[in-house]
Amino acid sequence: MYFNPLTKSLFIMKHPSQIILFIFFYNFFSNVQAQTYNLNVSNEPFGFLQNPQSAVQGPWDLLAFQIPLGFDFHFFDITSDSLFSAENSFGGYTSLNQDEENLYMMIHFYAFLIDRGYQQDSAASPIYYKTEGLPGQRIFTLEYNNAGIFNGLQDFNGVFLDYINIQVKLYESSGDIEYHFGPYSIQEDPEIVFDGYPGPFIGLFADCQNVLGGDIGEVILLSGDAMKPTLVTDPFSVVNWPIPENTVYRFSRTTATSDPNFTHEDLMISPNPANSYVHLSRTGGRVEVIDATSRMIYNEYIEEDNLDVSGFTPGIYYLRMISKDKISTGKFVRQ
Repeated sequence: MYFNPLTKSLFIMKHPSQIILFIFFYNFFSNVQAQTYNLNVSNEPFGFLQNPQSAVQGPWDLLAFQIPLGFDFHFFDITSDSLFSAENSFGGYTSLNQDEENLYMMIHFYAFLIDRGYQQDSAASPIYYKTEGLPGQRIFTLEYNNAGIFNGLQDFNGVFLDYINIQVKLYESSGDIEYHFGPYSIQEDPEIVFDGYPGPFIGLFADCQNVLGGDIGEVILLSGDAMKPTLVTDPFSVVNWPIPENTVYRFSRTTATSDPNFTHEDLMISPNPANSYVHLSRTGGRVEVIDATSRMIYNEYIEEDNLDVSGFTPGIYYLRMISKDKISTGKFVRQ
């Protein structure tokens, strides 16, 4: 294996403005608001898209595309029917709009991504997308297929050896967002791959002014252990590498987030897996149950600490209990 510093130097000379752009996001931020999304972490098999469409043609270095979602998607306080990648994104994030003074971004894996065959002018890392499902329950998926890691290892021919597979899923019915990590090979030192950090930036940005001295309206980043990360508003927070293959980070919209005293906590659910009833660790709130396709199948206020799940189809379910000043979240399996 051969690490080619000359290749990287030429790339940076070719695109100097793009290299420093994302630093502005982290050097200038203010007006952080209450958290609009909470987080569930799970481990689920990674399935590659079948018969997808191509978002890019040929080998790519700095991604630029605009692709349709197939439905209106609500993200923070905007609605969009398209997903964008500008040349300054490095493939590490996408946006739901193109307003540089009010940019809304999904940061799914902030590392410099590049087509593995770019230096041979040979496409080896296709970017795919697909929208599936019935109206009202559609799911959009963006797939990075064997995306090369620019700061990773290369062979003597300049082929990028380190790579990763990632899917970004947007759910029409709930507004949920998923980042799903598939097979990867990253053998280089993480602090080299991630520019001095122990892992990647992963999260969501809202109302970001992509100009020198600009502000970020709301920042939500994952921090710490890859399987037990916390949601923080610290713009220098990263997920510690490695992230286990098949990990899913699911961002779900909360309610009552305008209240600065609104808090989030884990909801204990037992037994888990369950057959007929589940016991909840708190009561006195509206309970939402969402299935694995992001379809809400239950939405009722309950005062009991038991929930009847005997009528649920076997599978994985996400549960949210919402009260005036608190939202509790958990996941259970119906056998």
